[in-house]
Amino acid sequence: MKNYFRFWLFAPLLLGLVDLLLPAVTIGVVSFAGSALLVAGIPYVGFIVCALVWSGNRSEAEYLGAFLISPLIFGVFCFVYLVLLYPVSGIAVTSWSSKVLDAFRFAMFCAATSGLYCLPPLALWQLVVLIRRR
Repeated sequence: MKNYFRFWLFAPLLLGLVDLLLPAVTIGVVSFAGSALLVAGIPYVGFIVCALVWSGNRSEAEYLGAFLISPLIFGVFCFVYLVLLYPVSGIAVTSWSSKVLDAFRFAMFCAATSGLYCLPPLALWQLVVLIRRR
């Protein structure tokens, strides 16, 4: 499952790069991945690096758990990214509470989108495991 997990980590990045490098390809998933890469590419790269470091020798149950909680963890990366974006880029913030609320909304959107992305491959993996056991 290690290779499957790593493949699904890199798939959005690769699909997004295809969209950015070959704009004539207008397949829905590829176009969506390109847009997502522009919006949340920096936190996603941070997420990938941490997930790859974590994914050394893990059991199948640990990978299953990682698939289930990865949208929430990615949401945390998005939240931290957006909150840190303002002071790092030198943008004056008049209301931190509104910026934190914006970052929370962004994080929830990213987590929901990530959940929609990673639950189908998880279901497919479980289906393959079930078929192999028979």
